[in-house]
Amino acid sequence: MKNLIRSATYPLIIITLTSIACIWYWVSLLDAQRSEMETAIRDELSQVHGLIPILMKRRNGEQWTEEELVVLKRDLRSLSNLSPYLVLIVPGGTSMLLLLAWWMDSRRKRRKN
Repeated sequence: MKNLIRSATYPLIIITLTSIACIWYWVSLLDAQRSEMETAIRDELSQVHGLIPILMKRRNGEQWTEEELVVLKRDLRSLSNLSPYLVLIVPGGTSMLLLLAWWMDSRRKRRKN
């Protein structure tokens, strides 16, 4: 009877340990990818440091120079490559995108009046 119990539990122990090892592997792999994504997002956001003051010039009635237009195009292209990550990875990113669209539309309506 003891041999039967040992022979029956041995495969279960092997299967359990193998499953735990596989789960541990996938969790560590996902964690490594997440940290790589965070680094990439930080790097991209640090590239567009002076974007807001340039964008606000137009809002304040000033004109952009040729240099500023080049910087704007470069920075906006950089942000457009990053936007899928921000929408999909940031918690609530999709709902924040909808909220941002609504907010920008309401600001445009107020400016026209």
